Amino acid sequence: MFINRTYPFPECDSLAVLMFLSVFGPKTIDEIKKALDFDLQRTLECLTQLIDMKIIKQIDDKFLIDTEIESNRALKEGLYGLAKSFVRHALKELEKPKRKLRKEDVMETIEILLRNFKPIFEEDMELDLWIKKLIKKKL
Repeated sequence: MFINRTYPFPECDSLAVLMFLSVFGPKTIDEIKKALDFDLQRTLECLTQLIDMKIIKQIDDKFLIDTEIESNRALKEGLYGLAKSFVRHALKELEKPKRKLRKEDVMETIEILLRNFKPIFEEDMELDLWIKKLIKKKL
């Protein structure tokens, strides 16, 4: 599954954390760190970024997606940015002759994104075009 994979671009770490929380619900730092195989510093950086973007919040010792966001605007904007970063970097990485990334891994990640956040992605034509380009890419 996606969350156990390490992608060759650090910008996608926060997306991994967000996807993990969207699939498995509220988790502690240790649970996130263990599931994603991140060190403490990497985990804290991702959580801090997502909190600063107002996508997640902390209640007691658990982190969760903030459902009280006004019309989920911050979630949409943050998720767009993270997903676009992932797709853009994945396209660049897949074009390299000696890539560190398998097309199957990228496609599985996109399937998880679409399954968990489909209404958000349906509103973004640019991201939709990028995903279609990635799917049609001949490798």
